[in-house]
Amino acid sequence: MRTRGDFDWLVVITTVTLIIVGLGLIYSIFHPHQTGFAYEVDNTYFTRQLIWVCLGFVAALIGFAVPIRFFEALAYVFYALGTFLLILVLFIGG
Repeated sequence: MRTRGDFDWLVVITTVTLIIVGLGLIYSIFHPHQTGFAYEVDNTYFTRQLIWVCLGFVAALIGFAVPIRFFEALAYVFYALGTFLLILVLFIGG
């Protein structure tokens, strides 16, 4: 099991900073703008990005909780799956 000492805090701080800056930029792009006599707010992109950030945070926590031996045991499966998906993009398109 991993411990707190295994955590790379520089990567975490950099990632969180980039997430905050990105969310701030998305929010500022779609700030309230006047249309006629009312202000219209479109936070669709900001909300969608915030949902993906939360899902990514949960996935990171799960990945951190899983023992490293699990990933080592399935490394060839993950490699084959990734290669297959990259080849599939050539035929299906993206």
